[in-house]
Amino acid sequence: MPEFADFLLEIAEHYPAADTIHLVMDNLSTHSRKALVDRFGEEAGGWLWERFTVHYTPKHESWLNQAEIEISLFSRQCLGKRQIGHIVTLRRQTKA
Repeated sequence: MPEFADFLLEIAEHYPAADTIHLVMDNLSTHSRKALVDRFGEEAGGWLWERFTVHYTPKHESWLNQAEIEISLFSRQCLGKRQIGHIVTLRRQTKA
């Protein structure tokens, strides 16, 4: 899948000094080393894949849903419909 490979290249370009980039993703069959090798060739694709430490989400568990629910609750309870324009204000509100 060329889009996936291009996306990982874009991520890697944003963190050129990182020894490894932790990547959390699902177990979709196209999310693999092969996608990068097919797109960029064995040497470049393999090198790019090695930049990442991949953490696959569990196939039959719903931890991601729980995280999404928590973020949604936080957003509704803390932020409501307000738009907070400064990071300092956002941090103060989230700590409260």
